[in-house]
Amino acid sequence: EQLHYVQATHDRRFSEDLHDPWLTVLLPRPVAAGERFVLEIAYEAELIERLRDASGYLLKDTGLWIPRHPDNRRRRFDLTFRVPERFRISSGGALLDERVEDDTRIMRWVTNRPVRGTMSFHMGRFEVDEVTREGLPPIAVYADRNHVGFAPGNREKTLEDLIGSLRTYIDYFGPYPFDSLAVTETRSSGGQAFPGLVLLTFHVFGALHTGESELFRAHEVAHQWWGAGADWESYRDQWITEGFANYSAALYVLSGLGEEDQFRDMLDAWRLDALGEVNVGQGFGKRYGFVPAVVRESDGNESGALVVGFRLRTTDTPFDYRLIVYEKGAFVLHMLRMLLMDLETGDDGRFRDLMRGFMDAYVGGVTNTRAFEAAVTEAFGEPMDWFFDQWVYGVDVPTYRPDLEVSPLRDAREPFVLHGRVRQEDVPPGFRSSVPIRLEFRDRDPIVRRILIDRPEVDVEIPIPAEPTRIEFNYLHGVLARVR
Repeated sequence: EQLHYVQATHDRRFSEDLHDPWLTVLLPRPVAAGERFVLEIAYEAELIERLRDASGYLLKDTGLWIPRHPDNRRRRFDLTFRVPERFRISSGGALLDERVEDDTRIMRWVTNRPVRGTMSFHMGRFEVDEVTREGLPPIAVYADRNHVGFAPGNREKTLEDLIGSLRTYIDYFGPYPFDSLAVTETRSSGGQAFPGLVLLTFHVFGALHTGESELFRAHEVAHQWWGAGADWESYRDQWITEGFANYSAALYVLSGLGEEDQFRDMLDAWRLDALGEVNVGQGFGKRYGFVPAVVRESDGNESGALVVGFRLRTTDTPFDYRLIVYEKGAFVLHMLRMLLMDLETGDDGRFRDLMRGFMDAYVGGVTNTRAFEAAVTEAFGEPMDWFFDQWVYGVDVPTYRPDLEVSPLRDAREPFVLHGRVRQEDVPPGFRSSVPIRLEFRDRDPIVRRILIDRPEVDVEIPIPAEPTRIEFNYLHGVLARVR
């Protein structure tokens, strides 16, 4: 049965000034539950913008260019593109067919199974490089001659981060969720990831070996797991996509690149942003948080809870959605990793087990905050509602005032003791955290201990084998907190 052609009234044809992304179709008869039918939609639009400096083309809207049903979160894509012969299309899935007919290049991209219900593409004068590494999916790099990111020198660093981050994430989160990965660069202001496709913005390719660029590239690759692999249910769960991807990128810097100092810089920048304290940055190429002008407009952690999602973005606090969802969301994952870590060895195997199990349960599906809390509870073997109440559904951040000293002991198994008190402020009664404290010694290995702080003031007494040369309270920012 055919429906009448649908057209906007008065010939406006969904022009940009009257754009309405929703189309309502009245079916000619009632449709029974479970009945299958095909709805074909034909439309035309100027989807691609040619950039004024003639340096390439840009898809105007990477999300709304293709029809999608609001209740259909996953679907198969079978996309056929026809472009002038000199151009190519980069998209997600498998390139099933590429041929030229009458000066027209025809490319067909297909996903072999249902994936997250959004897909994009990029058009350019591409040279395609196939990159294969043992244990990794095939990587296709679509490089345009105008792409600074894939110019000599930059291309090697870009590929290094793509390959390294993939290895890190397979180790932490489990198998790569798709059959291949296509990567290209756009002139948009931000990167995006789709199933099997990563769009990197040219902004990250200025200087080589800059921590900010590595974080960006690794963040977008992480979305192949968090977002494309396991989708989020509602705006209240978007932190599982963006916060997880942000922390994944930090793990690549720590584990894949072995740059613990950069990892610490990232955590410190995110902490300062969440606390609403101006971060002067760590120097060129290593500014991981927001610039001071942005932080001055922010309410920091008090702007709202993680689960408020995009509603954190208001005219008064335009950047707080990114600050809370991306940065505090990453910090929440970091605190869980620190709680699960074996402090004697530094092994985070229990955290990896948590993340691999969670991804395995929801890859190819949709997840939410409640499901992650259940996974965390299982990993810890005890109820973790207190943690989520404090850090996911709450806005409080503690202030710690440690007053600790080292004294010698006589006739004791350990010759010294670290003792004193720690005061906890700015949080409601019952707020608790396990704060790591690291002690370094002159002629022996450091030791790390946890201090449970669940009252306004707690006593501390830790026997130690020697007089420490350095004491680090809240080691590796194990708790999002102020330390005075």
